Amino acid sequence: MRWRRGFAYRIVYLDPGYGSDLLREAGLGPHLPFAAKPVLFDARLQHAFGFLWSALGHDSSGETLRQDDALVALWRALAGDRVRFSGAALDRLRMAREALADAPDRSWSLDELASIAGLSRFALCRAFRGAYGVSPHAWLLERRLTRARHYLAAGVPAAEAALAAGFADQSHLTRHLKRRFGMAPGRFARAIGRTDVA
Repeated sequence: MRWRRGFAYRIVYLDPGYGSDLLREAGLGPHLPFAAKPVLFDARLQHAFGFLWSALGHDSSGETLRQDDALVALWRALAGDRVRFSGAALDRLRMAREALADAPDRSWSLDELASIAGLSRFALCRAFRGAYGVSPHAWLLERRLTRARHYLAAGVPAAEAALAAGFADQSHLTRHLKRRFGMAPGRFARAIGRTDVA
């Protein structure tokens, strides 16, 4: 087979066993109640797949929680709107959130957070988003950015600030700082000044 220069493809295989386990946790039994519309006509499913594709495309170092979040979101979208959960107690969610806050530099998985909260992975994702408005990974990322901002404001070099805040490396921090604030670490540090650590 001849390969054309510059052409490649990637494929995502969704393990039906993993999906079945998630849907059982949601009380849906062993069957997979896929959404009726194909991805081309289902904006929610299209968005969920795009989120997963983006999560898988980055360096996997420190991104386990992001990938877990994306995978659960895709299976929820595939299941359609039939997945429903009763509200989880706020103190159980708070336990998971505090674990993230206490160790933002750690590489977390959804299984670990669900175990801490005493909830299923599906229930944790849905309840966390309902209580805090973002997924566990997005909340952790915001926490890491806040820490990095403090370090940069205090004059810590960008590479050190990135590692101390929980990012895989300086380029990982740079990517997220640019996305969130529109500037690289050096420019960001100059913009906020060394006295602004609040």
